[in-house]
Amino acid sequence: MNSAARAAALWVGTCAVAVSGIVPAAAVERGTGAPPAGLVAALERTVADGFPGAVAYARDGEQESRTAAGLADTATGERARPDPRFRIAGNTTSFVSTVLLQLEGEGRLSLDDSVETWLPGVVRGHGNDGRAVTLRQLLNHTSGIYDPTDGAEFFAPYLILTPLGLKDTPFPVTDPDIHGPHLHGYDLGGRDVTRFSPSYDWTAGAVISTVDDLARFHRALFTGRLLRPAQQRELLTTVQSGDEEAYGLGVRTVEVTCGSGPGAERISAWATDGGGPGFTSVSLTTADGERQLVLAFNVFDLGANLRKQRPVPYTEALGRAQAAALCD
Repeated sequence: MNSAARAAALWVGTCAVAVSGIVPAAAVERGTGAPPAGLVAALERTVADGFPGAVAYARDGEQESRTAAGLADTATGERARPDPRFRIAGNTTSFVSTVLLQLEGEGRLSLDDSVETWLPGVVRGHGNDGRAVTLRQLLNHTSGIYDPTDGAEFFAPYLILTPLGLKDTPFPVTDPDIHGPHLHGYDLGGRDVTRFSPSYDWTAGAVISTVDDLARFHRALFTGRLLRPAQQRELLTTVQSGDEEAYGLGVRTVEVTCGSGPGAERISAWATDGGGPGFTSVSLTTADGERQLVLAFNVFDLGANLRKQRPVPYTEALGRAQAAALCD
């Protein structure tokens, strides 16, 4: 699935899905700073607009905060907390890009190598030729190779980390369970779709993580701690992919609007996002690396996405959450 399409489903739309019952108030993790003004209200609004649960991590310099709203499990009524694991889907690609860039920095490969060099005979036929496609093109979405996950038939059989201390970020290959405290994931009808084999997504989306681990990884990545200077420049060199945002290597740029009206300030940020069965998330880091926001929600309807329909409830609160965390 195309991560930009998932993100677009978050930022624009026309209808909201209502939930019944009382919406639990947001929980703020003790021992951390107060959330940015407006972030708690924005999370509670997303729950009122149809997401069972929402989790956020925000950072301004060295000041961090964590908060959650709604439910982690609708069947038991378990409240969402700021530290649960969830499937990060397309956010996985920034991890993969980092590893490939590290290998390039060590002289073990080049992003201008052809796919054929490393996977001989794998990309052949149907108009595809691995000799004409580079690793860089795979990472910045310009390869032109058909994405089989755009078709419903693909899903029929189904429906790195240690140096940064990412203890809550496993990479399961076939294990269908999320171990430890975690959010349950749902489709738009409220069906629990948490448990499934992640093998179909592998390096495109199989990683499980937390908002804290995602924030820690992206803080290190975008401040240059993980890559050599030449590879850092490659990571952040963007190209346009159709009508979508500008893509780097596994990352993309977004503009966050602060305030309203024609004179509203716009802040540039690096983003990764993901949407897969039951879970939607986005990680934003300002260009100067000083501010971050990681949001996780426990709804993504794969069936609706394959039908080209909105896979998540519509809410205007996502823009409010971004502005609260990233704007002055």
